[in-house]
Amino acid sequence: YKGRLRLKRDDEFGQLGESADQMTEDLDRSHQAIQAHIAEIKREREKSDNLLLNILPLSIAERLKRDEVTIADQFEYATVLFSDLVGFTTFSAKLSAEQLVKKLNILYSKFDDLLDKYSIEKIKTIGDALMLVSGVPVPYQEHAVEMARMAFDMIDALAEFNRVHNESLQIRIGIHTGPVVAGGIGKKKFVYDLWGEIGRAHV
Repeated sequence: YKGRLRLKRDDEFGQLGESADQMTEDLDRSHQAIQAHIAEIKREREKSDNLLLNILPLSIAERLKRDEVTIADQFEYATVLFSDLVGFTTFSAKLSAEQLVKKLNILYSKFDDLLDKYSIEKIKTIGDALMLVSGVPVPYQEHAVEMARMAFDMIDALAEFNRVHNESLQIRIGIHTGPVVAGGIGKKKFVYDLWGEIGRAHV
């Protein structure tokens, strides 16, 4: 696209040269527009991938992108953590909707940050309850140890939250290790979930 004829003639060869140069310039502009469009598509794809990874484990997201229809796996050993906040009803009653969501987001963002330290996946939150798993979807030998450390870190994170925000919340945590089935269900809002004896841990 960089070549130009630049024929300074008044005859038909000069006209041909001008036409060729104009065509080249048009192609150059079209090429630049296409490249800009491709760059925008890549940026949007990266945003989409990052959003997907905020919802699903990396290996599950990759399987979905490969159009795997049924995602279901059996794990002989995994460790699940269930937690909820003690005193949450009293805590929520004294706050406006905006204040409640803001404070919960601060606390659960602290829990999310802790996940970067461990081989642990967040499965879901329901209200003030949280469900985590280690050893799924990627088997990990130290799954129980990882989860125990995570539990202690969550207790420390809540203590810091209480100190900073002048609250008195406590956390109730149950940990269970055993076999589990993990898989994805749903069409409109795909979710990755767990089933099995492990789901009966006392919280």
